[in-house]
Amino acid sequence: MEKQPSYTQLRPEERVVIAGMARLKASMRAMARTLDRSPSTISRELARNHSPDAGYTSEAAHGLRTARRAATRPPRKLSPRRAE
Repeated sequence: MEKQPSYTQLRPEERVVIAGMARLKASMRAMARTLDRSPSTISRELARNHSPDAGYTSEAAHGLRTARRAATRPPRKLSPRRAE
């Protein structure tokens, strides 16, 4: 039985490609083929990081991803200063 490849998050360069193709009104499937990703990955990315005012921008998407990632991390037991 072959092991499924592990999930990897979208890289900033991939978000730039998605933003460019979204501006050109490319389909999600076309974006997925270009990036060799699942169409559902592209769909989720656009849904999570799309702004009603500005649409999808790679910079805003990466910022939102970073904020979500930081919010899910548990607090450290020791501050970095006390760990020394």
